[in-house]
Amino acid sequence: MYQVRNIEVLREELRKAKAIRTYNRLQALNMLYCDIDTGKICEVCGVYVTTLLYTWLPNWNELGIDGLLDEPRTGRPSLINSKQKEKLREYVLSKDGRIVCKDLARYVKSQWDIDADEETIRKVLKSMKLSWQKPNKENYKGNEEEKKVFLKSFGWHKG
Repeated sequence: MYQVRNIEVLREELRKAKAIRTYNRLQALNMLYCDIDTGKICEVCGVYVTTLLYTWLPNWNELGIDGLLDEPRTGRPSLINSKQKEKLREYVLSKDGRIVCKDLARYVKSQWDIDADEETIRKVLKSMKLSWQKPNKENYKGNEEEKKVFLKSFGWHKG
């Protein structure tokens, strides 16, 4: 009926398949080779007959396993393009001391009118191999004696 070429190779690929979508496609072709009704195969695999017979089968017969693999998918486009990232990088590196994501989000809004939240800014920094840190609640450069005098003036310090 339908000719599935290289059935030994198909079954070997079926044993090795790690991606579930590829496994399902290989399994459908294996069932097709075993003369199982195309309607049943499509019901089990959750696909249309046209997908099975006019996409998967010719792809397997012509290209082998490469014809059944998923192609890379594009994701959501970045809010900040590569030129903007480069300017943001220059801005971050030109700053003396610490700069927080909230300030960078405001900078991005003022420069390019892009509403980017702090998490987006963190991801952009990470993609540029820059690090980010949350600001410390304590002043790590503060003088301990001055702190004691300050707290004592309010009656909050014991000692």
